[in-house]
Amino acid sequence: MSISRQCLEAKYGKVWNADELAQEFVVTAIIAPKIVARRRSDDVVGTLQFIDQFYFNWKPQEEADRSDNPERIDVSRAKFRLGQIAATPESLEAMEESGQTPAFFLEKHVSGDWGIVDEEDSAANNAALEDGSRLLSAYHTLKGRKIWIITESDRSVTTILLPENY
Repeated sequence: MSISRQCLEAKYGKVWNADELAQEFVVTAIIAPKIVARRRSDDVVGTLQFIDQFYFNWKPQEEADRSDNPERIDVSRAKFRLGQIAATPESLEAMEESGQTPAFFLEKHVSGDWGIVDEEDSAANNAALEDGSRLLSAYHTLKGRKIWIITESDRSVTTILLPENY
């Protein structure tokens, strides 16, 4: 069942589609059913809910902190930009089964904790921080499922996926 933009606007005010969102915000995390984003005009960080192709209910961080806020990524130790964040349904299912969130793994990735990659991939990631090439981290969920996090060389997108999704 799809919900109309008009219904969302009536209840929450301003509503954005994906293109409008990209113009006005930089998405830093997806913690369904919300995203964490930075507003381009003033660098204010906050949350938006999403359903279907619509984003709505913008809450700046101060306001979001006083409400039901999703787990956030601590970007104070970030070594690079994540860009837009995407996750395969299978990776989201694996994290949910283990009671873990994308934010848990993304925080490790963005701070340079590459997880269980081998020495060669770890060295390549450390070099990528300087030369701007692709970054790959690998982790095990608490249930033993392996997940990968890949940030593209242009830092436009970071994807959480299972190896078999690659």
